Amino acid sequence: MLPAPESPLTYPANPSQRPQDSKLQLSFDISFSLDVRDNRGFVGREYLLENLKQEIEKDKDGLNIIVLYGTGGMGKMQLVLKYIYQQYENYSSVFFVNTASVQTTILGFIQIMQQLVQHHGQSSDDYVHIGQLLGMAGKLDSAGCFMVTSEPEEQHVVSAVRQWF
Repeated sequence: MLPAPESPLTYPANPSQRPQDSKLQLSFDISFSLDVRDNRGFVGREYLLENLKQEIEKDKDGLNIIVLYGTGGMGKMQLVLKYIYQQYENYSSVFFVNTASVQTTILGFIQIMQQLVQHHGQSSDDYVHIGQLLGMAGKLDSAGCFMVTSEPEEQHVVSAVRQWF
């Protein structure tokens, strides 16, 4: 999660009214969207939510990696999801990556890159420039699509997303 910007940028919905120049810059104001629903049946554990909040806010302006570990089925994912749904408005971007396996982790990074390309494509259809900004130079087609068919391509996307953070 990234801290919310002071003043978010907005762009006209009509593509012909969007800026199309080389001044396009990386934007960290990505709309909140998760494929995982909020579990309204998750209750209690307020002390764990507060501890998680304190750990995250220790270095709110920097990269702060927090690992929750423990026996499966103890509610780690539900705890994080509850925090996200309670606090997402305080961040400019929230991404959730299922790290259950290497493949789901890579898929999560690919989905983040898709969101980044789509987000930046709302302000410009210069996908050559967008690709350069996102570390995907030469990888995006004229519609902003990219294909991942091999392990080196997967690693390229993962590296590009990690650089974004």
